[in-house]
Amino acid sequence: MPRSHGMYMTPEYRVWAGMIYRCSKKKFKYYGGRGIKVCRRWRAGSGDKSGFECFYADLGPRPSSKHSIERIDFNLGYEDGNVRWATGEEQARNKRTSTVVVYRGKKMSLLQAVQLAAAGVSYNTAYQRLATLGYSVCDAVEKPSHARRWRKRPPGAVANNLEYAGGPS
Repeated sequence: MPRSHGMYMTPEYRVWAGMIYRCSKKKFKYYGGRGIKVCRRWRAGSGDKSGFECFYADLGPRPSSKHSIERIDFNLGYEDGNVRWATGEEQARNKRTSTVVVYRGKKMSLLQAVQLAAAGVSYNTAYQRLATLGYSVCDAVEKPSHARRWRKRPPGAVANNLEYAGGPS
């Protein structure tokens, strides 16, 4: 039955309804089963607005069909200030399994810090530096890597066809 807001079954309404459903059922182990809640205002509404109308007023229209709802801090619930529209690529960087760091004063995934630093350090190098070598976050993502690079020589140049490209042979 259409609601008074006239947005029944719009993409935003379906996202809101799915959010309510996932968080109200224990069978969804990463939502209701984990205790993730939807704020009261978005569930029950406020004043003369329904829960959906409050949700829509806070989040606005979905920017594109590639956007879905994302919790900024995945350990907190769905509430104003912790939810945004995000693409799948953005959401892939913000998962419970992501390594979260504070870089340049902001909380972000290690992958985001590596990309922001743009120092040519790979994610794996930065992760190893943090996890096993005790580097600071800045050093882990900004310090140039001195990895050995190998390249093939033209066929027949030497017996093993490999040359170390990191310095004189």
